[in-house]
Amino acid sequence: MKPRVLLPPVLVPFSVVAAALCLAPCAFAQQGKLRIAEFMASNSTSRTVANLPMVDENKSYEDWIELHNGGTEAVELGGWSLTDNPANLRKWTFPRMTLAAGARLVVWASNKDRSDPALPLHTNFKISSGGGFLALVQRDGETVEHEWPAYPPQAPNVSYGYRLDGDTPVFFTTVSKPTPGAPNLEGSTTIPPLVLDVPENAPAPEPGAVSLPITARIVPTQAAVTAVTLTWKKMFEADVTAPMHDDGANGDEVAGDGIWTGLITGVTLNAGQMLRWKVTATDADGRIGKAPPNNIPVVATEPNASAAYYGTVARDASLESSKLPVVHWFAASTTAGDTATISRIAISYGGEFYDNVGVNIHGQSTAGFPKRSYNLNFPNDRNLLLEPGGKRVKDLKLLSNYADKTKSRNTLGYEMYRTAGVAAHFAFPVRVQRNGAFYALADAVEDADESYLERA
Repeated sequence: MKPRVLLPPVLVPFSVVAAALCLAPCAFAQQGKLRIAEFMASNSTSRTVANLPMVDENKSYEDWIELHNGGTEAVELGGWSLTDNPANLRKWTFPRMTLAAGARLVVWASNKDRSDPALPLHTNFKISSGGGFLALVQRDGETVEHEWPAYPPQAPNVSYGYRLDGDTPVFFTTVSKPTPGAPNLEGSTTIPPLVLDVPENAPAPEPGAVSLPITARIVPTQAAVTAVTLTWKKMFEADVTAPMHDDGANGDEVAGDGIWTGLITGVTLNAGQMLRWKVTATDADGRIGKAPPNNIPVVATEPNASAAYYGTVARDASLESSKLPVVHWFAASTTAGDTATISRIAISYGGEFYDNVGVNIHGQSTAGFPKRSYNLNFPNDRNLLLEPGGKRVKDLKLLSNYADKTKSRNTLGYEMYRTAGVAAHFAFPVRVQRNGAFYALADAVEDADESYLERA
């Protein structure tokens, strides 16, 4: 059987720790020619060489592992295993399949645990982006064919592997792209500082003057970090910047621990107004790392641009008695989404904040209603969480029920299908607030995509 090879991605920039780079002797187990040639441990917005999202069959961005058989003979992979735990070498086992000489195989490290050889393969674990162990183990469950015994911390959308399929570990970024399923390129060791653990949400602040501390874990790569900057903005006002500190003063708890602290001040919020922030770190050579990574540019042809800010929304006591879930919609223009062209808005729902959400008009007859229907396309690196513990979704429809005086047709209609045992979309009514004021009652309806098919 010829091995299945998934489409290779082309990547978006970001960083990883060069100080932790282990050179050839630390990574290449010499028992044979079969090895883990490349892997990505933090896939959130990566792209294929055709500039398409690097997603699995469910349109989900997942970690991945590429095997390469550099030998002259085919290898029967049935019974071999992949693991991220040196104490459990048989963590995920390959089905019966053959990897031909010179061939490559991409396995999704998604924790979905799928081993049908006729379909894309998925391990029962995800790869740690904080650094760790990764190995390919022979059929006996004891012999490690190839391992990365202590790979360095990994950054979003940057892969790690061997330069030109040789023996030198490098990072593959925008300039020298990740190529799962294809020969490795030159790679790069020029990477900016890592900006990690920045809070993506914050508890809703009380209306009035805001004083909000923001922390970030900064990891230098090839040069010392010289400056870390906190940037924030209220609603759609201009950015405000201030330095962050790791000196044990200025609100920072411990000097030199790599946790930098900044303080958002000088902001007065009304109920229901949004506050957004981001963090950048600059090293001595001028390289700049950032959080959010914001790796996909905002263009009309790209529905799922990545977030540029994290954020929160000031508490609105008048909404706490609402019997409907509340969708907070923030747009610089009140006409955002009223055409087929994608506009950018921010959304807050269920205590989570989503920046750079794509929105455009949905439907034809409802386009003439005072309250219209919309398509929402959430960022690739921040899909919508509808309920705690639930599966995130990339797309959502906010359908107008302006002509439905009962405000219940969509909800009851889909519920009747489900009650009858027929697969059906989720649908439920929501209250939509636009820029802090009531806008409409709408029906939140699931998009008919691969995620729906998997759930249904």
